Amino acid sequence: MTLVVDEKNGTPCRTFVAQSPFSNVGDAIDNLAAREGLYHKEDVGWAVSVPGTASGRAVSRHPSAVRGIEEFLDQTDFDAIIWTALQSNFTARLPDGVAFSVRRVLRVLSDDFSQSERQASIDYMRRAPVDVGTPLRAAVEGRARGSAEVNIT
Repeated sequence: MTLVVDEKNGTPCRTFVAQSPFSNVGDAIDNLAAREGLYHKEDVGWAVSVPGTASGRAVSRHPSAVRGIEEFLDQTDFDAIIWTALQSNFTARLPDGVAFSVRRVLRVLSDDFSQSERQASIDYMRRAPVDVGTPLRAAVEGRARGSAEVNIT
């Protein structure tokens, strides 16, 4: 389980940029795909400084986010922006097909995941910058600290 751009169930949050050491966009995409452990490098979204030129897969998955990224790109000196453009597969991966909710994620983490899967998911969320705040991340962090704020019953 990872944090993903989700235009249906997601929450706008602060995002950050880091300049790639690669001067070639293709090399930067390959590097991000390898670092994220992606099966397909097409799961890396990209937009370049030519208006309307962006990854087709990212546009189909996250059209509003891509528009926002392109607007940001127009205001910078960057030649391109790349990002992990996975789609949410939460409902599809569960046998009961229950829709995404913070409560449901907490239940899946505690009931359906092994200890190692649970820890890997929590570790992934914690590696994101602290300012990337989402209701899910807040709930997971609260639960990890034993906070009474998170009640999944």
